[in-house]
Amino acid sequence: LQFLSQTCNELIQKGIDYNGSHYSLNAEDDQINLIQLGFDAKVSIMTGQPLDYPLMYHADGEDCREYTAEEILGLSSLAKKYKTYHTTFYNTIRSQINSMTNLNDIIAINYDISFLDSEHLTKLVEIVGDLSSLGFELEVVEDPTNYDIIKNDIDLDSLVFNCAGFS
Repeated sequence: LQFLSQTCNELIQKGIDYNGSHYSLNAEDDQINLIQLGFDAKVSIMTGQPLDYPLMYHADGEDCREYTAEEILGLSSLAKKYKTYHTTFYNTIRSQINSMTNLNDIIAINYDISFLDSEHLTKLVEIVGDLSSLGFELEVVEDPTNYDIIKNDIDLDSLVFNCAGFS
């Protein structure tokens, strides 16, 4: 779960491509800035009133520039969909792992949609839709941890027994 959570966060922060430019979604600042700019753009579009200030932002490695309300709304919408997809994917695969009992099956899981069983895949698609319809692909990331070493050092019966509340 730690690997999957870390991978989810790293992929979100890698960011998105929009209109030929790349936009990182580093930590909370980029994400919060885009949410606020997207809100401002939406208000401007819905009211038909221009804002009292320009919508300034920048793509990675590019100078800051003024964006149209439509550009900002498209960018912030895609960023929100991208983050929502990854966080929902992580929560879905975490739910599946928590229902699993075979340690080897759990260890085999990577950050990859192919590991979702049909029930959890259906839930994911119900929440965020089909990944290809969102305009991006899920990057498959394999867990580099050698769990065989860890498995040899763990008394699984004792661990399960103690986690179940028995002493």
